[in-house]
Amino acid sequence: VAMKTIIQKLTVLGTASALCLLGTACPKAQTTPDDDKMPVAVRPVAKKITPESRFAEGVAAMEQGDWATGRVKFEQALELADNLTTARYNLALCLQKLGELDPAAEIYQSVLEQNPNHLEAALNLAKIRRDQVRFEEGIAVLQGLRKANPYEGRLLNDLAVLFRLAKKYKKAEKVLRTLLSRDADNA
Repeated sequence: VAMKTIIQKLTVLGTASALCLLGTACPKAQTTPDDDKMPVAVRPVAKKITPESRFAEGVAAMEQGDWATGRVKFEQALELADNLTTARYNLALCLQKLGELDPAAEIYQSVLEQNPNHLEAALNLAKIRRDQVRFEEGIAVLQGLRKANPYEGRLLNDLAVLFRLAKKYKKAEKVLRTLLSRDADNA
């Protein structure tokens, strides 16, 4: 296959240009001829860097559990387009996975300011507050979202846990009763 490619380049470009592309017999060692002198079919294609491409690279990194690379890619996406709520959320998730809880919490909060009904951001922010033993703040986050999602099981469960940890047992019981009334199979 490599030889076939070389022969094709020799045919299209001429011997001197093709050898120059290969890095041999070129007056400027290891350089290629000017792109504008090359036929369009053989010119190297430059990848355009867009917020979407960086976002996709970040998602791919997350899927492989590479939270540090994901963080970098989402930061780059946000430098190109600051209004990407999903990139902001994913950046916070990467930071959370990397143990950088305070910056993650700040970003989750900004996601909730942009989209007050973002369930995943609220649940993750409440989890951070629980891990930081800041139960009242976690309760406030989930209470704020409860009106939009009055019977969301994960929200109610996490809220009940936070009430219990804050030693507000009656409120925890009330939330659990609401949850069980809607989802008796989980009893």
